[in-house]
Formats: sequence, C-alpha cells, structure tokens
Amino acid sequence: EKTRGAAILLPKSSPLQVERQIRDQEGRILVLEVSLLGTRTALANIYAPNTSDPRFYASLEALSQEVQDLPLIIGGDFNQVIDPILDRSAHDREAIRGIMRDKELVEIWRLIHPQASDFTFKSGCHGTKSQIDFFFLSQSMVEQVSSCDIGIRALTDHAPVDLVIHWGDSQTARGRWHMNVSLVNNPAIREKLAAVIRDYLEINTGSVTSFSTLWEAGKAFLRGHIEISARKKREDQDAIQVLESEIVALEKAYDELGESETLHLLLEAKFALNTHFSKAAEFPLFKESGERAGKLLASLIKKQEAKRSIPCIKSKEGNVLTELNKIQAELQEFYSSLYTSECPTDVCGYNRFLGGLDLPSLTSPQKEKLDAPIQLQEICQAIKSMANGKAPGED
Repeated sequence: EKTRGAAILLPKSSPLQVERQIRDQEGRILVLEVSLLGTRTALANIYAPNTSDPRFYASLEALSQEVQDLPLIIGGDFNQVIDPILDRSAHDREAIRGIMRDKELVEIWRLIHPQASDFTFKSGCHGTKSQIDFFFLSQSMVEQVSSCDIGIRALTDHAPVDLVIHWGDSQTARGRWHMNVSLVNNPAIREKLAAVIRDYLEINTGSVTSFSTLWEAGKAFLRGHIEISARKKREDQDAIQVLESEIVALEKAYDELGESETLHLLLEAKFALNTHFSKAAEFPLFKESGERAGKLLASLIKKQEAKRSIPCIKSKEGNVLTELNKIQAELQEFYSSLYTSECPTDVCGYNRFLGGLDLPSLTSPQKEKLDAPIQLQEICQAIKSMANGKAPGED
C-alpha cells in the first residue's frame, strides 16, 4: 500500500526543536510541534487520498484540534483543488474549505498570486494540469512570509512549492565544517590534496611532541586550502539554474507544439538536473552513514549546546525577550550593573588596608619543593584521585 507518504525533513543544523509528534494510523498525516527561540508553531504534512474519503479530512480536523492554540502551517499533496476555475478541476472539497474557515487558514500561494494560473501537477496519461499541492498557514503568520513560489517539475510529475518564512531576527551559530569526501573521487583533486598534505608534514613534522596536535592543526591547514569544494558548488548551482530555465522553456514549447523532438530535449534536461541533485546528495548521505565515532561526538556536543542555549529571558521591565541580539544586550546590561561597584574607588584606602596585613610567605625549603621535578609517584597518585570519566590533557 502506498499510504506511508507523509514526512517532514529537518536538517541537522536546524535550530528548530521538535517537542511532540502526532500522526494518523495510515501514515497520511504528520504534525510536529516545534519551537524556535521561545516561539512555538505546528507544522503539518499531509498526503490526501486521490479518491473521495471523508475519513481522511475528519482525521485531519481531529489532529489539528490538538494544536489549536498554536500557529499552524499545513503543506502537502491534497489531491484536490481550491479554485475550480483557476485550478482547472472538476472536483472541489468542501472539507478543505471548512478546515480553512475553522482554523483561520489562508492558501498563501493564491494570496500572493491572486490571478496567476500556474500548476503543480501534470498528468502524463491524461495531459491535464492542476494545482493540488498547497501551503495553508494561520492568518497571524502571513506578514512573516517572504515568498511562496511553484518550482520546476523536474524529477516527478509534481512541482515543488517553495515557502520562505521570516521567523524573526534570530541568529544561529555557524555549523561545523565537514570535508566533502566525495571530492577525492576526482583524481585531479585527490592529487592536489595529497600534495598539500605532504607539504604540511614536511614543514611541521617534529615541531610538536604530540601527533594528535600535529593532526588537528593539519586539518585546519587543509581546510584553508580547500577552495575546490566552494568553487565546484558554485559551478553546480549555476548549472542547475541554467537547466531549470531550460526546462521551463521546453515545457512551454512542448505544451504549445507537442513536438517529439522537444519532448526528447525536455527529458534530457530533466535527466541532467536529476544527476546534479543526486551528486549534491552524496555528501549528506556520507555524513549520515559514515564516521560513526565522529557522528556520536557531534551528537553529544549538540546536546550540550542545546542545554547551554538561552531561548528567552525576562527583561527588567518584565517583557519576554526571544530575539538573540536583545537577549545579549539585556545580559550585558545586567552583568555590567552587577559587577559595577556602588562604592567610590578609594586607592589610598585600599593601600592602607593591605599595608596593615601580615600576609604569609613561602620559606626557602617550600620554594625548592615546589620547583622540584614532578615524580612518577605523584602522577600516579593524582590520576587515581580523579573522578571517573576524567582524563588529563596536554595542559
């Protein structure tokens, strides 16, 4: 059965925190409660049946009730249309309009493009077009929308709908650098990287006592010389833009003329675009399946960073602050005030106080003992006295 089609993908670097998951029994509806810097929102993805099924919309209504207090964003394949004139369909679901009225949702693409006649689905066997993929969101979030556009039908018979939301002036930390190991499959690039590593080792071998320090510094040195990945990424992005423009022009020409030669060129362009997308996916797939120890360490670091993060604070006026720059300004003002002495500076008074103190000093035997080399027995005793999970470093 092809019913397990609803999923919401989040990048590992996403600052969104998933608080709860809600789904229906058939796997057609998935709802996530997420939060970002203290702002909570519900995200829903749906895959509606392509036949009349009132139970599906009853389930969607019931699940949306569980997040009725949150702003809601619903996206997915509804297999139905909203406007039977502009979207060219013989069927109309009152259930969709009912949910939009009850939840105060708007179809954001139509709101931004009120008279446009673009489509997200093209039936190859029937030769018809329709718009059955939508983003619905709460009216309170409309002013946060930067854009909503229909993309290129390149890989499937559906076109992506791209929604960009401005979530506020939040600032996130830069992600950690990962080397794109797929570059070493190119012999020329592999030879260049090998030469860089050889030069580094010839210059720096013996400069430090620890091989781990040499290797860690070597990775930083290597990163500084890897301009290949960024250049190759720009070239791929330019090629993708050219192919997307070409696909749009060829689709328009094929719809008007229906020539087999145009269809052949269109399929070739889509195949080339699919090849670029597949290559772009190699690096994330490697990070998911490779280097287990590194993945575990990164996961632990991410959890520690999440514990240290401050999603919101109250200002001295009692207002809740969630924007990072305002949180930083409030903390700076608080600690500046906290560590600023309320008493006037009196240097003479300090000198009088300290001058009258009889401070102890080290004797000559004590100084000699402190300056003596550390004995092996002392090191063993210090290690045995350490708590579990601790280890001495180079410092």
